[in-house]
Amino acid sequence: MVALVVGSIALGGRQSTSSGNTAGATLAALESKLLLIEQRVEKIRGEDFIHRPVPELVSGAQVRSQGLAELDKEVPPAQQAASDELLKLLGLIPPGSNLRAIQGEVFSDQVAGFYDPATKKLALVKNAGASDESVGEITLAHELTHALDDQHFRIRDQAPGTDDASTAYDALVEGDATSVMTRYATRYMTGSNLLGVLFASSTAGGTRLPPYILASLEFPYIEGQRFVDTLFRYVHSWNLVNIAFRFHPPVSTAQILHPLLYAQNVKPLPVRLRVRPLLGRGWRRVDASSLGEFDTRELIQRGLAGDRATAAAATWRGGAYQLWRRGPLPDPKCASPCRQRDALVLAWRTAPGRDAQTLAAGIGAYVSRGLGGRVRGRNVWTLPGSTAALSTRGDTTVLALAPTAALAQTLAFSPTAAPSASVRG
Repeated sequence: MVALVVGSIALGGRQSTSSGNTAGATLAALESKLLLIEQRVEKIRGEDFIHRPVPELVSGAQVRSQGLAELDKEVPPAQQAASDELLKLLGLIPPGSNLRAIQGEVFSDQVAGFYDPATKKLALVKNAGASDESVGEITLAHELTHALDDQHFRIRDQAPGTDDASTAYDALVEGDATSVMTRYATRYMTGSNLLGVLFASSTAGGTRLPPYILASLEFPYIEGQRFVDTLFRYVHSWNLVNIAFRFHPPVSTAQILHPLLYAQNVKPLPVRLRVRPLLGRGWRRVDASSLGEFDTRELIQRGLAGDRATAAAATWRGGAYQLWRRGPLPDPKCASPCRQRDALVLAWRTAPGRDAQTLAAGIGAYVSRGLGGRVRGRNVWTLPGSTAALSTRGDTTVLALAPTAALAQTLAFSPTAAPSASVRG
């Protein structure tokens, strides 16, 4: 399900009080001009519909039910629990929160409309995308672009998670739809301030979402649009965007943030962690994935001011993490995050020298300020219930969180845990 997210980015967190009858009237008005809206989207995007979709009207509760059902189908409960634990360990969501509940809130309160590539269903949400005719028209322009892209390029839906390549692909999909939506509003919605409304500051609406979740929601739309618009400007047409969909999708959030890296086909350097030999019996790996520039920036921003965090994260050339657990997950006897049962290793590759030092300084600031670490020794911090250790060797920086100082230092400083030095394409 690819959707136009509102509340957090699009409508500034405000919810409409329009009734179901009003939403129905809005849909009827939009259906009367649907062909015109579709023709405008075709003209902007430079592609024609093979099949013309007809929008449905759904409630926020229906979106929540479908979204969570898809989540449960695509992500097993054990993986959902691991993701919840990971984000709490990193301080990216509050300890007392629940990631699945947060995702349910996004589905029910933050979606204006959606297009489902599996069922080909296109829908407007009653109190968001169908709150009035103008907002509905803009939402339709966005979702119709998804349908158009799907018919020509077979877009794929991504399971929620922290995989960097999946986030980059989401940015291509949502960035293209947002670019078309913006052009539509500029060209056809004269006399309105819809774009200002659609991208109003989320703080004005008092959103309850954790900052990391909010940033993750914003990234595909805002940075994705910048990426797509840059590709368009390179050749003054949609050709490069079409090539990205058909043959050459972006593979990292670094490519989204720095389109020249995409144009030059600069791929992430491989990071292959070898943690198991350093752990005793009873430990099992519960989560592992890539760690991209976007997530790196989100971590460092909890320790450094915006521009410095951005500069430190921009040294990224590759990253990965592994989360290991000793005992059950979740553990009814140990509230999440259960630091005394978790071992987390995060590793990054940069250029050696100044870039590695810049990144390490940023990660150290994150541990001190973002996680509340107290200095215990050189590059070692005491955390509530655990210890953090940081090492830099050559082009590699490793951060380890573990129940004891000895284990954290072993994970951070042992060559066995170091990423592979081999370089791939």
